[in-house]
Amino acid sequence: MMLAVFPTMIISSIGVNEFAFYHFAIPIMNIFSILKELLFGVINCEHILITVLSNLTAVIIIFILSRILFLKDKWVMS
Repeated sequence: MMLAVFPTMIISSIGVNEFAFYHFAIPIMNIFSILKELLFGVINCEHILITVLSNLTAVIIIFILSRILFLKDKWVMS
């Protein structure tokens, strides 16, 4: 629950014009940043692209790590 609430608390105190690159590069925080921008009517294609790319990168890294761990028999069978 805290994982979903903590980024919202950080983003709520920041104005839409004060967002920096790292707000859109951190995978969970960027979704809340994009939603706040879209709610205020700001459509920035660069921010959307950074969000999509950082989320895809995180998914690919997590998939590769989980595949490596799953292929090790001692993690799966014991």
